[in-house]
Parts: sequence; structure tokens; C-alpha cells
Amino acid sequence: MLQWNPMLETGIRVIDDQHRIIFEHAELLHDRSIEKRDRVQGALHFLGDYAVTHFDTEEMFMERYDYPNRQSHKVQHDGFIATVRALKQEYEENLEDFLSLMKMTKAVLQWLEMHIKYDDMDFNRFLKASVLVRPEETRMY
Repeated sequence: MLQWNPMLETGIRVIDDQHRIIFEHAELLHDRSIEKRDRVQGALHFLGDYAVTHFDTEEMFMERYDYPNRQSHKVQHDGFIATVRALKQEYEENLEDFLSLMKMTKAVLQWLEMHIKYDDMDFNRFLKASVLVRPEETRMY
């Protein structure tokens, strides 16, 4: 089970805080007991909604600092939102199907890990190299 760890920190406080929150809720998907069905459904609803908020934050930074890869980054964000919605629908149609729940959990956490490690870190390197960005700007949101 993938969990938040310091290796996933981008150095941008607001983005790191939001990533932690996403991981906390994604970990709720790992709960396979039928009695926790409402908790899993709540986590799915939260992830779908919060991902939009989080991606808006990232995209605001990308726009502000004219990140050259922002369009492809946004395409990935949109893909993740679509995946969460599809997995949510699949889970709701098969409430007692632990296989779909495990598939969903794995897909969400793997996507998050890879996206943060590669795409978000690339954006972070861009920000650090930019003479336009003052370190305190990335901490105040």
C-alpha cells in the first residue's frame, strides 16, 4: 500500500498539503469490509471533488509562471478525474465486488505516485530554476 512519504514532497507547501489530503482519502479505498461501504463511497466522492480543487491550484501556479508543459500536465489531470469518475461508477454498480475496489485503489495510488514523482517534480524543478519565483510565493497559498 503506497503511503505519503517525504520523497513525494514538491517543496510547494500548498501542493504538498493537498497531496497529503488526497493520499489520506485514497487510503480509505483500501478498506475492504462491506460495513465500511459508506466510508469508501465518501472517499470516492471526496477524491473526485478535491482532485478538481487541487488541480486548479497546480494549474494556477503553472499559468502564473508560464510553465511550458502546462497543457500536457492538464491533460493528465483531466484523465485522472475521468478515471476516478469511471472507477466510482464501477464501484457503485458492484458494491460488494472487492476486486473492483482493489483495482480502483491501485489505479488511484499508482497514478498519484507516478504523477507526483515525475510530472509535479518536473514542474517543481522549473519553478526553482525560474528567476521569477521567490521561495516565499510557493508557501503562502
